[in-house]
Amino acid sequence: MRKTLSALLLALCAHAALADEPPALPEPPLPPLQPSLTLAEPPDSHAPAASFVSRAIDGVQATLDRALEYLGIRYKWGGENPETGFDCSGFVRYVYNESLGLLLPRNARAMSQEGERV
Repeated sequence: MRKTLSALLLALCAHAALADEPPALPEPPLPPLQPSLTLAEPPDSHAPAASFVSRAIDGVQATLDRALEYLGIRYKWGGENPETGFDCSGFVRYVYNESLGLLLPRNARAMSQEGERV
């Protein structure tokens, strides 16, 4: 799930970097993402699985919420923070660190080599 979210954030950043002006936030703001799958009350034997799914959804939501806070920050090659600007991998690295406390490698190639091959 982390690689999918990273790819989404990199794609959003790359798209924004190509635009002449920073993207405008939609009006009214979008509601928080809700899981498309509703979990029924699990039996006791499945409680840890439901807890894992709930934590995973919360982590994704926190990461997306944090990423949306930085819409409109200017693109800067090698940029790593909102004060000076971001490049795409700097943006992903910063968002993951701020929202989940994960310190990812600095560039997209190294990020793509993290985790387990599926």
